[in-house]
Amino acid sequence: MDAHLYLFFHILSHALLGAAIFYILLPEGTWVQRIASVFIGGLSGIAPDLLGGRDSQPWTHSLLFAPLVVLWIALIAKLLLRKVSFWRWWGASTASAIGGHLFLDYMGHDIPLLYPFSDKLLIMEALTLGDPWVWFPLAAGLLLAICLKRKTKFPVLLAVIFVLLYCVYKIIVKSIIYQEVEARYPVGEISYITVTPNTYYEFPIDPRTWLKFKYRTISSHHSQMGEAGYWGEKLGSSDWHHFYPEKQEVIFLRGEYTLKLRNNDEDPFLIVVSKEWVEDGYHYIEGTFDDKTYLYKEITPGKWDEVEQN
Repeated sequence: MDAHLYLFFHILSHALLGAAIFYILLPEGTWVQRIASVFIGGLSGIAPDLLGGRDSQPWTHSLLFAPLVVLWIALIAKLLLRKVSFWRWWGASTASAIGGHLFLDYMGHDIPLLYPFSDKLLIMEALTLGDPWVWFPLAAGLLLAICLKRKTKFPVLLAVIFVLLYCVYKIIVKSIIYQEVEARYPVGEISYITVTPNTYYEFPIDPRTWLKFKYRTISSHHSQMGEAGYWGEKLGSSDWHHFYPEKQEVIFLRGEYTLKLRNNDEDPFLIVVSKEWVEDGYHYIEGTFDDKTYLYKEITPGKWDEVEQN
């Protein structure tokens, strides 16, 4: 998927969910007022990014500072539409920023939600930001709301409920796959598991593809990745498995576990595993590096020795 197209749908999702939340919280009013509510709500949904990225300006993506982030929007809205109280504008804008932006960001990538009390980046990573299962029902609900003459909030409310249920579904499925990966790929050392959507930087036409997940396990000696499917049914069908004979340091960076680079930035010596088995109580791994085959035996948990081959 083109990076610019990915960014467009990412921003669109924030704007639409922010607009939907805002629309539900404000009076329906005339057709012009409804258009204004959608516009102001959409602006509130993308406001954190307008004031700075989460890396350079972490306060813009903090729950504590959310009312401050949208204060200028509420002031402008009050000047344009005086019939609604400033406090209602401000409250709806804050809800749009939290629900339309911070919530979606947390579902898709790491953000400093508790800044300044904590610099820790929190992440669920159950969604690909730009997922059509999020922005399409919201767009349809808001379009119906603008066109209808009565009960205009109903389709928007249904769209928001659908998105929330979809997020719950993705969290549950991710948890199920995590447990299945944990049971399927046990290793004799601390292992970290990451389960993420399988659609980053892609834009598949088939909407079912957006429901799929992939997984990765990483430890000091092992790194595995593969497709998980919808419920983990593809585990083991398209995996790659790398083995590091020399123990590596695993660190947490940008929401995922990864290997710490050496000071000389050289890639670690890794073996592409082709076969692994247990024999006489010992774990064996066989694989290749630079067209040469290697065989390793786990002497004690987390300690491997090379086995000479004839």
